[in-house]
Amino acid sequence: MEMELKVRGVAVELQLIVVVMKLKAWDVAVRGGAAELKVRVVVMELKTRDVVMELKVRGVAVELKARDVVMELKVRGVAVELKVKGVAVELKLRGVAIELKVRGVAVELKERGVAVELKERGVAVIVEFYENIFD
Repeated sequence: MEMELKVRGVAVELQLIVVVMKLKAWDVAVRGGAAELKVRVVVMELKTRDVVMELKVRGVAVELKARDVVMELKVRGVAVELKVKGVAVELKLRGVAIELKVRGVAVELKERGVAVELKERGVAVIVEFYENIFD
């Protein structure tokens, strides 16, 4: 499975060798913002004012355009909150907090309390996750 982060002008690639997400059909509702869309795919592309982030799961994508709005995703009855504040995105899945903070070229990823900090230096950064946190 593959998860990709693309920052405008700078590309940061996160490739998940081990399956990290098992997402099938979603209903996506955007609160206080653009529109409601129903997602039946397993990829998600987030566009904020300052960054473009692309999350690829099973190679299919959906575009969400955000303007500092709060979005809530429900994945098969599991609440997933995406708080888009400028260039910060916070995902909460089943009590496991995953933070993707894009500040210029810095990406911080917290998975089960273990923080991994990626700093882009013009090349792709590849990380491996060793357990499926969504099983």
